[in-house]
Amino acid sequence: MKGNHIKHEALLGPPGSGKTWHINEELSRDERFGYKTASTGVAALIATGDDNIMGRTIHSVLRFVHPWQLREAIETGRIYKTLKWIGVNYDRLIIDEISMLSAEIFDLIVHAVNEYNSDGRNPPLKILAVGDFLQLPPISISGETITLPAFMGTYWDTFEVTKLTEIKRQNNTEFLEVLRAIREDRLPEVVDWIEEHIGFHNKEDKEFIGSTIFSTNKAVNSFNQEKLDKLTGRCKIYKTTQEGNPPPISSRIPKEIKLKVGALVCIKVNNLKEGYANGSLATILELGKTWVKVELFRTDEIRTIVFNTQENIVPETKKKVGSITYMPLKLAYATTVHSCQGLTIEGGLQCKLGDPFLKRLHGGLNVILSRCKDPLLYRLIGNKESLIQSNYIDPRYKQWC
Repeated sequence: MKGNHIKHEALLGPPGSGKTWHINEELSRDERFGYKTASTGVAALIATGDDNIMGRTIHSVLRFVHPWQLREAIETGRIYKTLKWIGVNYDRLIIDEISMLSAEIFDLIVHAVNEYNSDGRNPPLKILAVGDFLQLPPISISGETITLPAFMGTYWDTFEVTKLTEIKRQNNTEFLEVLRAIREDRLPEVVDWIEEHIGFHNKEDKEFIGSTIFSTNKAVNSFNQEKLDKLTGRCKIYKTTQEGNPPPISSRIPKEIKLKVGALVCIKVNNLKEGYANGSLATILELGKTWVKVELFRTDEIRTIVFNTQENIVPETKKKVGSITYMPLKLAYATTVHSCQGLTIEGGLQCKLGDPFLKRLHGGLNVILSRCKDPLLYRLIGNKESLIQSNYIDPRYKQWC
């Protein structure tokens, strides 16, 4: 089958519409359905399955950081060895959070897969792009959100797009209409409902039960440390260890984490059998040498979290080249918009409206207000005017509203 005869696929839909559920269902029926990757380290960590396999970024799978490295892999032919391994074992290369992949990188990947498919000796391979273009935009290497999105790439028109529209994360029908209005840039139509049912506050509540949104990691770390310092009792340090060449995603894992009894934490690993997932909130009850006993938020179930080891295995050879062992917990008093994208937040979220960063962050308010199942879990600091100012939709994305 020639590459230009293969129709690539895209599965798009709002937060909570079941994109991940759909893919997991397909994988449960046929493990050949697809090889899962993500465009960012955060999304890859979220994708870590209950089989405890570390999530993979598309960058680590294809072994590049900068676009020029991807071009070099294509020109030298190195990338085709990886693609052939994927094609032999899977029908699709799945790329989650496609909204955060630049058009430049998107085009290079599609070009490489098409070239791979043009060789009739290779098993055919499709690309399945998954995500929501009304969430956060791609970020360039320099950190500036100025790069073009994937749907503006040369090859986007070769993708067959399936759109999911029903939001399943929330069951409040009125709130669902509010979320649709936010996505469709019609916030003024529902701002009165938000004022009546969620309300506005004049200042930050530092005793808020849940996470507070900040625009920078520096502010998040400072707030988390401030909250930790207020707790009595000893502070225990859990150090991260590495062997050989650890998984590329290990750059997202801190070298150590300091914890105290009573601290609010976010669990950063899936264990569905134990009733928690990446993003679950919990309160620390006891600190052991190699374990932490926690009480899960909202269910009050007690669980023991232990060190988690993730191996770096080269897909083509299945050879282990390194590993990382870490305590899969993170202080959860504060977070950034980027860190909470893709998560279902069981606790509350507090957000300062009108923040200059939020006012120019495409899809930022949509991400924030679609994290929690219950609108009563939100605490908005500001007023109706600052709320409207915080809902920025980049004009280039209007077609997805």
